[in-house]
Amino acid sequence: MTMSPQAALGRISGWEQAECQELSGGLTNSTWLVSVAGRRAVLKVDAAARSAPYNDRLAEKDIQMSAACAGLANAVLYAEECVYLTEYIDGNVWLPSCLDKNDNLEMLARSLRKLHSLPLTRRSFDAVDAASR
Repeated sequence: MTMSPQAALGRISGWEQAECQELSGGLTNSTWLVSVAGRRAVLKVDAAARSAPYNDRLAEKDIQMSAACAGLANAVLYAEECVYLTEYIDGNVWLPSCLDKNDNLEMLARSLRKLHSLPLTRRSFDAVDAASR
């Protein structure tokens, strides 16, 4: 059984009284937009600890924080085996038509170049296996 968002937030100092709004998506977790004292974050709660082909939450934290330090991702605020809290960043979800704009393609290319220049994580990911599961 998945932990409630309130129970998960009760483990995180300063987020115990946060308001929660469920977000759609999340293949292996429930996802919530949480807010308290003018701060917003995204909370992911897993029903069980993640295993291959997916990263466990602590490995995911290390990878995401490396990307965050490079300006490519939001920061991780809290991570444990089945609870993951990250900064919320306003933005727009790209549609296929966004790739029709040269400026967007150039921005995407710069971001991918920066991402692929980050230090290796010693973790491989089998996308085909993940998709088949």
